[in-house]
Amino acid sequence: MITPLSADSDRSIAVSSNIRGFWPSIAFCRFASALALYLALCCPFTLHAAQQWTQPTAEELAMTSQKEVPGAAAVYLYREENADDFLHKRSVYVRLKVLTEEGKKYGHVAIDYSDFFHTGYGEWFGTDITQIDGRTIHADGTVIPFSGKAETQNVRGGDGYLVRRKTFTLPEAQVGSILEYRYVIDIQQNLEHSDWFEPPYWNIQKDLFLRKGYFRWKATGKRLLDPYSGSLTDGIAWASVLPPGVELKNTYIPPLEPEPWYRIFEVHVDNVAPQPHDNFMPPVSSFVYRVNFYYAFSSSYYSTGENSEAFYWKTEGAFWAKQRERFIGSKSSILPAEKTLVSDGDSDAVKLRKIYSAMMSLDNSSYLRNGTSVDGAAPEEPKSIQDIWSRKKGNNDQITLLFVGLARAAGFKAYIMRVTNRDRRLFSPAWRTLGQLDDEVAIVVVDGREQFFDPGARYCPFGQLAWIHTGVEGLRELPDGSTAIARTPQASYTDSQTQRTGDLVLQADGTVHGTLQITWLGSRALEWRQKALRQDETEVKRAIKEWLENRIPIGMQAELPTLDNLIDYEKPLIAHFTVQGPVGTVTGRGRLSLPSAFFEAQARPLFAEEKREVPIDFHFGERVLDGVRIQLPPDEIVEFTPKEAQLTMRDEAGYRSRVDVQGSVLVLRRKYDLTMPYFLPKEYDDLRSFYSSIATTDQQQILLRKPQASGN
Repeated sequence: MITPLSADSDRSIAVSSNIRGFWPSIAFCRFASALALYLALCCPFTLHAAQQWTQPTAEELAMTSQKEVPGAAAVYLYREENADDFLHKRSVYVRLKVLTEEGKKYGHVAIDYSDFFHTGYGEWFGTDITQIDGRTIHADGTVIPFSGKAETQNVRGGDGYLVRRKTFTLPEAQVGSILEYRYVIDIQQNLEHSDWFEPPYWNIQKDLFLRKGYFRWKATGKRLLDPYSGSLTDGIAWASVLPPGVELKNTYIPPLEPEPWYRIFEVHVDNVAPQPHDNFMPPVSSFVYRVNFYYAFSSSYYSTGENSEAFYWKTEGAFWAKQRERFIGSKSSILPAEKTLVSDGDSDAVKLRKIYSAMMSLDNSSYLRNGTSVDGAAPEEPKSIQDIWSRKKGNNDQITLLFVGLARAAGFKAYIMRVTNRDRRLFSPAWRTLGQLDDEVAIVVVDGREQFFDPGARYCPFGQLAWIHTGVEGLRELPDGSTAIARTPQASYTDSQTQRTGDLVLQADGTVHGTLQITWLGSRALEWRQKALRQDETEVKRAIKEWLENRIPIGMQAELPTLDNLIDYEKPLIAHFTVQGPVGTVTGRGRLSLPSAFFEAQARPLFAEEKREVPIDFHFGERVLDGVRIQLPPDEIVEFTPKEAQLTMRDEAGYRSRVDVQGSVLVLRRKYDLTMPYFLPKEYDDLRSFYSSIATTDQQQILLRKPQASGN
C-alpha cells in the first residue's frame, strides 16, 4: 500500500516475491538536477569491495570440488555487482574456481551491452564496457595477469538501438585455477537536455554454485520524470525472489552537502545453488533468485489516490497506445503507400496478404547477420511509419506498426498488442513495468473476426504468430480506444509439421544408399529461416546436415545439395539429402538388425530424471510424420518386425508406429502428435512414462536373414 509523500521524499514498494517471468528491462527517466553530471565528470568511479584483488585462501587454492554440487565444472567463489546512480556507472567483480576441463571455458568472458537506444526526444542512451582487468591464479599460487585486449562484435541492432558483445580471455586457465576479473559498465548519454537512469536487475542465481555474493545499488532519492508519459516517480519499486532467510536491505542516507539524500539497497547471499537446468524449461528467469528494481510512476496518483495494479496498467496502457498511435499517424498520411500495394478490385483477403507480403520484403533490422558491420553512432531516429516506408527498413516493432497503419488505410479495423517474448520471460501484472513487454504484434478484423499477425517476425507465415508470441499475455488496444491485458491465441499443433521421408537401398553388407527429404512447416521452418538471417546459407545447410546426422543411424553420412524455399515463407522449407553408410548391425548367424524408427535411431529418453520441480515447455505443439522405404537385397528374408504400436497421453500427445513388408520392400511409418506444449510438474510422471514408452518402441529392431541361415 502506497501513501502520498511530499515531492522530495521517497517511497519504496515491495512487490510479492511469488512473481514469475522477470527479465532486465530499461526504464529511462530524466533527472531534474545537474548534480549527477557534475559528479560523473569530477569524481572517479571505484569498485566497491574489489578495489584490490582478493588474496586466495589455502582452501580455495587446494579445493577440487564443492560438496553441494558434485561434479560441477566450476563454482563462483565470490560475485559482486555494484551500481551508482550519481556516477552513472556499475561494476562487476567475479572470482571463479575451475574444477574440471569443462570449467576452463569460463576463462572466456562475453558481455552483452546496449551501445545506444533512442529515447524518443532527440536523445540517446547507451552503455560501454570499460576498465576490464583480470588475472589467473594457479593452484600453486602462481599469478598470471590479464594483458590482452577485449574484442567487440555486433550482436543485433536496428533503427534506434544496437547491442554489442565484448569478449576477453583470461590467460592460461587450468583445472584448479582461480579466475578473477572485473569491469565497469559506463552509462552513456548525450547530455544536452537531461540525465537518464536505468534501475539495476540482479540475477543472483546463475549457472554456477555461488559461495558468496554481494549486490549493492546507490539510488538517487530525487523524483524523476518519465518523458513518455510525463509522470513523476512515486519511488523505487522492486519484485524479488530471494533464498530463504535472505532479505533486501534498504537504507535511507540523509543529505550531506553537496549530495542530496539517497537510498542504499543491498543483498548478501551465501551458498546459492545453481539455476535449474532441466530439459524443456520455461524461461529460466522465471525460476531463479532475483531482484528486479523499477521506477514506480503514477501520473494521476496525487489527484485520485488510486494505486492498484489495474490502475497502473490502465494509465500506462494509455500512454503506450498514445505513443504508438502518434507514430502510426492518420490514415490519410499513409494512404498513398497503401494505393501502391493493393487494387480496388482486390478482396479483403488479397489486400491484407499483399500488405503483409510488402512487410516481409522490407529490411528488418532486428535480424542482424553475425559479423555484420554496424556504425556505432546512433542513427537518425524514425519519426513515423512514413519514415519506415520511405526507407524500406525498420525494426520488428516499427514494421508491425507500419502494417497496422497500412491495414487501416485499406479499410480494416486494426490494433496493436505488446507482448512478452516467451523465450525470455513470462508476463506478471504485479510487476508494474512496461519493460517486461518485448515485442508488438498486430490484430486485424477479417470477415468480422479478429486475427493475429506477426509482420515484425521475419518469414513468419501469414495469419500466424511466431511461437515466442503465442499463448502469452500483454497489453492490447481495444476498439473503444482503451487498453487491456489480454492473451494471444495458442497455435494449433497442425500449424507446425515435419515430414521425413526416405527411399533407400540396402546392400548385403548392411549399408544403404539413397535419398531423404525433410519438409518443415510452421515453427520448425521459421527457426531455420531466421537462423539464415543471422548466418549465411552455407552455415545453415551445415547445421541442418548435422541435425540429421545426429538422428539417423550412427555412421551414416549425409549430403545436402538442395535446400528449397529458404526465403519463401509461404511455402514449405524442403531439404533434399543423399545418404550412405551402415544402417544396421550384423549379428550372429548372419542376421542383420535394422532400426524400426529410422529417424530416431540415436534418440534417447527425453526425461531421465525421476522427479521434476519446474514446468515443462516444449515451446509449441507439432506433428511429425515419417515414411521410409528400404529396398532389400535379393532373397533377404524378414524374420521379425515389431508389432504396430499406438500410445496416447490423454488428448495431449499421441504416437503410432508400424512396419510393413511389401514384397522385397520394408516400409517404416511413424506418427507423433504433441497437441499441448505446456505441462505442470504434477503431470511429469505421466509425461515421463509416455516418452519412455516412445523411446522403448523406437529402439525396437527389425531382423533380416539370408536363406542359408534358416534352421541355425
